[in-house]
Amino acid sequence: MVAGAGSGKTTSLVKALAHVVDSRSAALRANAQKIACITYTEVAAGEIADELAHDPLVHVSTIHSFLWTLIQPFQTDIRRWAAARVRARHADARDEEAAFTDRVGQARREKVEEQIRRFADDVSRVEHVERFTYGVGSRYSREILGHEDITTMVPDLILGKPLLSKLVAHQYPMVFVDESQDTLEHVVACLRHVAQQHPDEFCLGFFGDPMQKIYVRGDGVIRLDDGWQLVTKPENYRSPQPVLDVVNAIGAQDDGLRQVPGLPRDRPRPGEVDFFVLPADESRKTNLDLVRRWLANTTQARGRDTKVATSPGPW
Repeated sequence: MVAGAGSGKTTSLVKALAHVVDSRSAALRANAQKIACITYTEVAAGEIADELAHDPLVHVSTIHSFLWTLIQPFQTDIRRWAAARVRARHADARDEEAAFTDRVGQARREKVEEQIRRFADDVSRVEHVERFTYGVGSRYSREILGHEDITTMVPDLILGKPLLSKLVAHQYPMVFVDESQDTLEHVVACLRHVAQQHPDEFCLGFFGDPMQKIYVRGDGVIRLDDGWQLVTKPENYRSPQPVLDVVNAIGAQDDGLRQVPGLPRDRPRPGEVDFFVLPADESRKTNLDLVRRWLANTTQARGRDTKVATSPGPW
């Protein structure tokens, strides 16, 4: 599903999840299965879970937590992956040190030396770790995997181990991905792999808007595979027509998605838009303060509230 801001993507996602629960709850319970809904933040996951009254048949979590849930029971595979990764990091650090020239500063030298010592300690200990846990940052010798480890390791293992792919499809026959435009390309690839390997057992859905992409590493536009269906929602229930005119003018240069008012024609929402184009330089904060001051004075005269939204372009 590709839909712009204010179109009700989350509402559609929640309704889809509720429909699956209503229509397939008996089969899900009989097979000890759940539907998975993964999103980018804990706040978003909490809101979706609340909308579904925390139904036990729906596993709602962040992407990192979902991936960790899949791999946590396979500690031997985790240990082997971590051991290979830390050996590679140790080798990379030693190669960098060996390539130092007189132009490398002392601070960098000390940082690399500290990395070599830490990675050497990890190499000697990681293969003896009995059980890894998941935290913010990684320290293998202390039995901790970080965010970056999870989003790299789990897709690697799913792509490389057919049995793991089969287990994912059986445990979660449906996976819906919220904010798909910000989902890492490697994560999207591993979910596609499960769908391709088990087309009759696994249903994969993406919900997002490439124009709202925040993170550079996000996959952005989700490419359609054979047999996939594209669902669009052009309606916007949030913004008045002047806002939609600006949004559509910007979108015409990108994805071409054109939003239309979601409210009936006899219930128009009035509004105004002031659009500023500012240089992306060191004066950004000063310029924004000037814009806010101008808007505060102008909107006060209009008798309306004001909100300021910023974006880096391109225009």
